[in-house]
Amino acid sequence: LALGLVGHPNVGKTSVLNTLAGRKAASVSGTAGHTKHLQHIRVDEAVHDNAFILDCPGLVFPSVNSRAQAELHGLLPLAQVRETMSGVRTITEALPLARTLGLKMPEWYEDDDPWTPLSILEAYGEKHRYFIPRSGAPDIHRGGLELLKDAKDGPFLLAYEP
Repeated sequence: LALGLVGHPNVGKTSVLNTLAGRKAASVSGTAGHTKHLQHIRVDEAVHDNAFILDCPGLVFPSVNSRAQAELHGLLPLAQVRETMSGVRTITEALPLARTLGLKMPEWYEDDDPWTPLSILEAYGEKHRYFIPRSGAPDIHRGGLELLKDAKDGPFLLAYEP
């Protein structure tokens, strides 16, 4: 008997494998892409005398979704994110991020300027005192990664109609 586990990255396939095997047969991580190759794990003989579980790395199929949405949903590791503006823009389309975070518009903007991903990241950097050492400018990349992580891990609920 062979049971295969297939699905998106970071959804718990290996955790299910370990539960079915009755032991920690494979390493797990909260980071997408931890399982690197197909794994064949024998099920405990008390459960079944001749069974294997096949665990494969997460599969990401071509999609109409943007790269930012894939990053927000944990399909791509946040360590590989090079720009955070698109992800922050996606979050702000779903919820009033500036109000939710209690941000104040940075002083170099006009009072009636609308919130943009850049102004949100600058205000977030100022609020949390994330500054680039030499220039003193708000560290928008660090703040952006933190917001993307919050969207991926749950403090911000991003849900979409099917």
